[in-house]
Amino acid sequence: MQLERRHPVPPGAPAATVARRFLDDRRRRRAVGYAVAVLGPVLLGLALLVTDRPVEMVSGAWLLAFVAVAAWLGGLGPALASIASCTALLVTWLLTDGDHALDGRGLSGLVAFLVVAAGAAALTASTEAARARAQRAHDDLVRSRSHLDRLAQLGGVGVISGDEHAVREANDAFLGMVGASREQLERGELRWRDLVPPQEGADDQAAFRELLRDGSTRPGHLELLHADGHRVPVLVAGALLERRPLRWVCFVADLAARREAEERLRGSEQRYRSLVEATGAIVWHLDAKGRTRVSSVHGWEDFTGRPRLDGLGPGWLESFHPDDRRAVGEGWRHGMAQGRAFEVTARLWHGPSDDHRWVVLRGVPVDDGTAADEAPGAATDEADREATEPTPGATGREWVGTVEDVHDVRQAQHAAAESAALLDTLLRDAPIGFAFVDRDLRFRVLNATIAELSGGRVEDLVGRPAADTVPGLAGAAEALMRGVIASGEPVLGLELRGASAFGAPTDRDWLINFYPVRDHSGEVAGLGVTLIDLTERSRLEAAVREAEAVRATAALAERLEEAQRIARTGSWEWDVRTNELTWSREMYRLYGLPVGGPNPPLATGTGHIHPDDLPRVLAQYEQLASTPPTAERGFAFEHRLLLPDGAQRDVAVSGEVVVGPDGRTRTIRGTSQDVTEQRQAERALRRARDELLQAEVRRQQEHRTIEALQRAAIPGQLPAVPGFELAATYDPAGVEQDVGGDWYDVLLLDDRHLLCVVGDVSGHGLDAATIMVQLRNALRAYVVDGAGPGESLAALNRLLERLGTGSFATAVVAVLDTATGEVRWSHAGHPPMLRFGPDSVTVLDEQAAGGPLLGVVPDATYAEDTFVLAAGEGLLAFTDGLVERRGEHIDRGLERLADTLWSLTVGAAAASGATDAGTGGDHHAGHRPLSSVCHELAAALFAGEVRQDDVCQLVLRRRPAPPRRHVSSRDETGRDDTVRDDDEEGTCPEAPAATSGA
Repeated sequence: MQLERRHPVPPGAPAATVARRFLDDRRRRRAVGYAVAVLGPVLLGLALLVTDRPVEMVSGAWLLAFVAVAAWLGGLGPALASIASCTALLVTWLLTDGDHALDGRGLSGLVAFLVVAAGAAALTASTEAARARAQRAHDDLVRSRSHLDRLAQLGGVGVISGDEHAVREANDAFLGMVGASREQLERGELRWRDLVPPQEGADDQAAFRELLRDGSTRPGHLELLHADGHRVPVLVAGALLERRPLRWVCFVADLAARREAEERLRGSEQRYRSLVEATGAIVWHLDAKGRTRVSSVHGWEDFTGRPRLDGLGPGWLESFHPDDRRAVGEGWRHGMAQGRAFEVTARLWHGPSDDHRWVVLRGVPVDDGTAADEAPGAATDEADREATEPTPGATGREWVGTVEDVHDVRQAQHAAAESAALLDTLLRDAPIGFAFVDRDLRFRVLNATIAELSGGRVEDLVGRPAADTVPGLAGAAEALMRGVIASGEPVLGLELRGASAFGAPTDRDWLINFYPVRDHSGEVAGLGVTLIDLTERSRLEAAVREAEAVRATAALAERLEEAQRIARTGSWEWDVRTNELTWSREMYRLYGLPVGGPNPPLATGTGHIHPDDLPRVLAQYEQLASTPPTAERGFAFEHRLLLPDGAQRDVAVSGEVVVGPDGRTRTIRGTSQDVTEQRQAERALRRARDELLQAEVRRQQEHRTIEALQRAAIPGQLPAVPGFELAATYDPAGVEQDVGGDWYDVLLLDDRHLLCVVGDVSGHGLDAATIMVQLRNALRAYVVDGAGPGESLAALNRLLERLGTGSFATAVVAVLDTATGEVRWSHAGHPPMLRFGPDSVTVLDEQAAGGPLLGVVPDATYAEDTFVLAAGEGLLAFTDGLVERRGEHIDRGLERLADTLWSLTVGAAAASGATDAGTGGDHHAGHRPLSSVCHELAAALFAGEVRQDDVCQLVLRRRPAPPRRHVSSRDETGRDDTVRDDDEEGTCPEAPAATSGA
């Protein structure tokens, strides 16, 4: 069935196709082979029954065919089984039948049959085994090729291969990483060294050496240059396929998404830490192995005074109240077993207060997997269910939770519930009336008592003017109510007499109280009205009403205290007339004093003020108390506190001045808020800003120092060389860029040999400038000591390697024989020099001379090359900043440089020479000064662009020979007077040398 599912036979297929599909399975072929092996002895037995010549039957071809078919289908086993069965059957028949005993010919036939049958079976079985092995090898090859194709098509993983010149094969994932196209790959324009930034060159060279040495490289982090200029972080691993010719393969994994994910993960962790630090609850974490830790600053041991929760071993429930331990244990077990969030409210021991406090224990599973079959510590029988001590072990999932102190909230809620229930009962069943009247003096809320006293119903009175209920209110009482709304001062104990609008016309005595009701903004939203029927109620009931109102006010005050504690803001009131100071509970905590003590005197509040701030604060209070207040009654200032434990806090004080009827200050009330954290953050911000400014100043100073060091290392004036013109320029990238390691040097070695050097040290800053100076001085010493260009570069390579700075450098060194014009030169990974003449510009062959970068390959050698500068020819040496562009091959930059140099020298000379030819110009026509050529060359190459690297140029030119002048005249005697002006050496007269354009 499995074979048929993998290889379904289409309906109507030929019988041969059906048979082939059926026999493709090895087990079926073996079964059919054994069936054929059984068929052979059966046919032999039938032959023995119907013939008298058994030996001839045994040696028949049809029996050999059966053996061969059995071997082909099932292998050697079924064939040997067929042979053995036939032989045993024949021998048994002969031994049991005397009339057919074996004679000599029959025995020979039997032996011949056995030999032939065994050989045929073995040959057929070996052929089938070879075919099966070949088929398996073919299937393995197909699977391997499929795996390689799938590997090359993996998204996010680049697969490339190449040789020593370029990348030859790459999948779409890699081309997308570097922003290259398939056409560039096919044209051979994609080179590995162009994709690696110069800063990564040292690591790339080290990996290349490891590849050549070990045949593979370990995975390493690297950054590649994208076509648009940005860098792509990748993980690279490579293997060597062939050494000669060089063939390699690399796997490149894009790490940009991973880096972004790590950044997001770090941000999430930081936000989680901040959230944990900000919460007032105990945060705990239980991992899958049962290990527990408390991750908040408000730790378990700080709250309970007991050891840490780490490990969560037996005994952790002892911190809970004995009456609550069973509920906590069952809630914990049930939550762990179900794998769902759980919450238990219980009393936990509180060490600082030496009593139990109400807390809420919450737990939430981190993963969303299914619940375990049995949570660790869960009850397995009735005896276990009676236990109250859960033992959390490896739960198979992680849990996080909190232990939140809700004691004060629970107490407040309990008190509020009691107060609300009492107030509801009071409003509903009170023998006095309660009502709320809006600013239009209409009833909005009232109880049934007022409705009964008015002779109507509650629903009939809501929205009606209060004066309609008691006609007497339309007079003086209505004016008083409007006065209360306007002034905010209550009117209490107002006694009125009148008849209700809906009841009997008899007059009744009323005791009414009006008091303002303010909204959250402090504005008067309406009036609270209490009404007592003095004719039916006693004044004792009025006293009860007032007592209940005081209780409700006390509950509201307690909630206000809790809100102040959360906001770290305390309220206070200073009665200027009696010099009494009233503090809220948070004020005691703010000043580090025991909560609940008597109202402190003013000296207590000022006694904790910082000595440096005390005179200013006392003067502020004195001014508020003595100076008649103006329209601006509010005030605000800050000062510092010195607490009894030595801690210092910043406090922001704000409030207002309340005046009495006489216009003088009666009360000063306000709030004090702990703003220590805010002020500390502001001070830290100022310090950070100052440090940043100082760092910028130091950076600019270091930049000027490095630039001065580099300019001091570059020759200030080029030597005067007879017959030659020299010029050099050095242009840094810009003020905001770090100074690089570009340099040049020109030195007269003796009266006829001139040393010319241009080099570039990797990196920027003080280190690059220091290495540059060392290389320059060392090269001078090597050449003066007699070393040629190749030998001096090899010595510099050894020197840079021994310095151990990890930097590398490039350089081109040329020694000019000023008498013959011969130039010996070599380079170390540096861009090749340009040779220009009166009619051409040529890039020197960098393969003819030179070697690898300095500091990369130990004991490297550098070949030399020699050529002769003819009269009028020159050399241009430069650093890579003149030709390199991001995302562009250096060959393109060399072509652009050669074209520009041709236009400034050959083309300009041709145009100028043509002009001078018509005017009788001299031999210098068209040859502009080399210093202007350097500046115009840089300006033309970087027209409209911002240079990203330093540029250094060194150019020299052999002066052309002056033309010979020949003047002949004959005097009267026939004598020929000839005047010749020839330069016998073939060089022009000595001219002043050009100076550096740096």
